[in-house]
Amino acid sequence: MQEIGSIRAIRKESHRGPKELIQHCEKVYSEGRKPLPLPEVVSKMTVDGGWDPKDAIDLEPLTENHFYDWFTTATDADLLRKIQELRWILPQCNNGTEILARIDSALRRIADRSKIDKLRVRKYIGEDVFDHAPETPNPD
Repeated sequence: MQEIGSIRAIRKESHRGPKELIQHCEKVYSEGRKPLPLPEVVSKMTVDGGWDPKDAIDLEPLTENHFYDWFTTATDADLLRKIQELRWILPQCNNGTEILARIDSALRRIADRSKIDKLRVRKYIGEDVFDHAPETPNPD
Protein backbone atom coordinates (compact mmCIF):
# COMPACT_ATOMS: atom_id res chain seq x y z
CA MET A 1 0.00 0.00 0.00
CA GLN A 2 2.88 2.41 0.70
CA GLU A 3 4.04 2.09 -2.90
CA ILE A 4 0.65 2.91 -4.42
CA GLY A 5 0.42 6.51 -5.61
CA SER A 6 -3.29 6.96 -6.29
CA ILE A 7 -6.78 5.53 -6.04
CA ARG A 8 -6.60 4.90 -9.77
CA ALA A 9 -3.53 2.69 -9.25
CA ILE A 10 -5.39 0.66 -6.61
CA ARG A 11 -8.21 0.00 -9.03
CA LYS A 12 -5.81 -0.86 -11.83
CA GLU A 13 -3.63 -3.18 -9.71
CA SER A 14 -6.60 -4.81 -7.98
CA HIS A 15 -8.81 -5.35 -11.00
CA ARG A 16 -8.76 -9.09 -10.46
CA GLY A 17 -9.59 -8.95 -6.76
CA PRO A 18 -13.00 -8.85 -5.13
CA LYS A 19 -14.81 -5.52 -4.85
CA GLU A 20 -14.49 -5.62 -1.03
CA LEU A 21 -10.69 -5.83 -1.30
CA ILE A 22 -10.57 -2.85 -3.63
CA GLN A 23 -12.83 -0.84 -1.28
CA HIS A 24 -10.67 -1.79 1.71
CA CYS A 25 -7.51 -0.73 -0.15
CA GLU A 26 -9.12 2.59 -1.09
CA LYS A 27 -10.08 3.18 2.54
CA VAL A 28 -6.58 2.39 3.83
CA TYR A 29 -5.05 4.61 1.14
CA SER A 30 -7.41 7.52 1.90
CA GLU A 31 -6.81 7.34 5.64
CA GLY A 32 -3.03 7.22 5.33
CA ARG A 33 -2.40 9.83 2.66
CA LYS A 34 -1.68 13.49 3.09
CA PRO A 35 -3.83 15.98 1.18
CA LEU A 36 -2.27 17.44 -1.93
CA PRO A 37 -1.75 21.20 -2.22
CA LEU A 38 -4.42 23.09 -4.17
CA PRO A 39 -2.34 23.65 -7.35
CA GLU A 40 -1.41 19.97 -7.51
CA VAL A 41 -5.00 18.79 -7.06
CA VAL A 42 -6.25 21.13 -9.77
CA SER A 43 -3.46 20.07 -12.13
CA LYS A 44 -4.24 16.41 -11.45
CA MET A 45 -7.96 16.94 -12.07
CA THR A 46 -7.54 18.98 -15.25
CA VAL A 47 -5.06 16.76 -17.08
CA ASP A 48 -6.52 15.68 -20.42
CA GLY A 49 -9.07 13.01 -19.56
CA GLY A 50 -7.15 11.92 -16.49
CA TRP A 51 -9.36 13.01 -13.64
CA ASP A 52 -11.13 10.84 -11.13
CA PRO A 53 -14.14 12.20 -9.19
CA LYS A 54 -12.47 11.04 -5.97
CA ASP A 55 -9.59 13.44 -6.61
CA ALA A 56 -11.85 16.27 -5.40
CA ILE A 57 -11.49 15.02 -1.81
CA ASP A 58 -8.50 17.34 -1.31
CA LEU A 59 -10.62 20.35 -2.29
CA GLU A 60 -13.37 19.68 0.25
CA PRO A 61 -11.73 21.32 3.29
CA LEU A 62 -10.64 24.43 1.35
CA THR A 63 -12.40 27.73 1.91
CA GLU A 64 -13.27 30.54 -0.44
CA ASN A 65 -10.16 32.35 0.83
CA HIS A 66 -7.93 29.45 -0.25
CA PHE A 67 -9.29 29.64 -3.78
CA TYR A 68 -9.16 33.46 -3.86
CA ASP A 69 -5.55 33.49 -2.67
CA TRP A 70 -4.55 30.90 -5.24
CA PHE A 71 -6.36 32.68 -8.09
CA THR A 72 -4.72 36.01 -7.24
CA THR A 73 -1.18 34.72 -6.68
CA ALA A 74 -0.84 31.85 -9.17
CA THR A 75 1.69 32.22 -11.96
CA ASP A 76 0.39 29.22 -13.90
CA ALA A 77 -0.03 30.12 -17.59
CA ASP A 78 -2.96 27.64 -17.83
CA LEU A 79 -4.84 28.99 -14.81
CA LEU A 80 -7.91 30.14 -16.76
CA ARG A 81 -8.23 26.82 -18.60
CA LYS A 82 -7.84 24.92 -15.34
CA ILE A 83 -10.53 27.02 -13.64
CA GLN A 84 -12.88 26.46 -16.59
CA GLU A 85 -12.29 22.70 -16.57
CA LEU A 86 -12.56 22.47 -12.79
CA ARG A 87 -15.91 24.26 -12.92
CA TRP A 88 -17.08 21.71 -15.50
CA ILE A 89 -15.73 18.68 -13.60
CA LEU A 90 -16.79 19.47 -10.03
CA PRO A 91 -20.57 18.98 -10.42
CA GLN A 92 -19.77 15.35 -11.25
CA CYS A 93 -17.87 14.79 -7.97
CA ASN A 94 -19.00 14.13 -4.40
CA ASN A 95 -19.57 17.48 -2.67
CA GLY A 96 -18.61 19.11 -5.97
CA THR A 97 -21.43 21.64 -5.94
CA GLU A 98 -20.33 22.92 -2.52
CA ILE A 99 -16.73 23.24 -3.71
CA LEU A 100 -17.91 24.96 -6.89
CA ALA A 101 -19.92 27.45 -4.81
CA ARG A 102 -16.74 28.44 -2.94
CA ILE A 103 -14.80 28.75 -6.21
CA ASP A 104 -17.51 30.93 -7.75
CA SER A 105 -17.63 33.06 -4.62
CA ALA A 106 -13.86 33.61 -4.89
CA LEU A 107 -14.28 34.52 -8.56
CA ARG A 108 -17.01 37.03 -7.67
CA ARG A 109 -14.62 38.59 -5.12
CA ILE A 110 -12.09 38.99 -7.91
CA ALA A 111 -14.77 40.53 -10.14
CA ASP A 112 -15.68 42.98 -7.38
CA ARG A 113 -12.16 44.42 -7.31
CA SER A 114 -12.59 46.46 -10.50
CA LYS A 115 -14.59 46.78 -13.69
CA ILE A 116 -11.79 45.22 -15.71
CA ASP A 117 -11.65 42.22 -13.36
CA LYS A 118 -15.41 41.82 -13.71
CA LEU A 119 -15.06 41.83 -17.50
CA ARG A 120 -12.24 39.27 -17.27
CA VAL A 121 -14.28 36.89 -15.12
CA ARG A 122 -17.31 37.25 -17.38
CA LYS A 123 -15.32 36.78 -20.60
CA TYR A 124 -12.82 34.10 -19.62
CA ILE A 125 -14.70 32.12 -16.96
CA GLY A 126 -18.34 32.73 -17.80
CA GLU A 127 -21.52 34.55 -16.93
CA ASP A 128 -22.75 31.60 -14.87
CA VAL A 129 -20.30 32.55 -12.10
CA PHE A 130 -22.80 35.29 -11.27
CA ASP A 131 -25.93 33.10 -11.48
CA HIS A 132 -26.06 32.25 -7.78
CA ALA A 133 -24.48 35.40 -6.41
CA PRO A 134 -26.05 36.96 -3.35
CA GLU A 135 -27.92 40.13 -4.18
CA THR A 136 -25.76 43.20 -3.58
CA PRO A 137 -26.43 46.77 -4.64
CA ASN A 138 -24.64 47.77 -7.83
CA PRO A 139 -22.56 50.93 -7.21
CA ASP A 140 -22.27 51.67 -10.96
